[in-house]
Amino acid sequence: MGLDATVYCNCFQTKRMNVLPPKDWVIEVLNDGSLNCDNPFFIPWLDDEMCNHKYGVACEHYLGNITLISNLRNQVNKYQENIPIIWNEIIYSGTHCGSHMNVSRISDLHKEVIFLQKLSFQEQDKERMDNFLQQLLELIEASNKYNHPISF
Repeated sequence: MGLDATVYCNCFQTKRMNVLPPKDWVIEVLNDGSLNCDNPFFIPWLDDEMCNHKYGVACEHYLGNITLISNLRNQVNKYQENIPIIWNEIIYSGTHCGSHMNVSRISDLHKEVIFLQKLSFQEQDKERMDNFLQQLLELIEASNKYNHPISF
């Protein structure tokens, strides 16, 4: 078990598709930016044909397992007041899923990542923290580019 984060592309909404879906398909854009359709041929189309993003995923990261997320949480514990989004919405659990961070919060998340990047961490923890923050920056960039939330 672990914590994954995903940003979906907006190729369907912006009509930047390689292959258009059949007109009789009813495709729904979910709150997390993913697409849903009851047609049995939808998933193969989404996977191979819609656009250059496999399954419509623009950016995806495995942030860590329960232990790694717990270690990250311990490292930033004394800064929790400065990083409420990271603390309360991302690393509060190493296994949460089914939630998403609205695009309106991404700018504040970016400020929190920059705050943490300026801190010094113990050598044994620095690489893991740097990797985690880099992953968050890539998710933030994708969220800004595609105007979709970060999903967990």
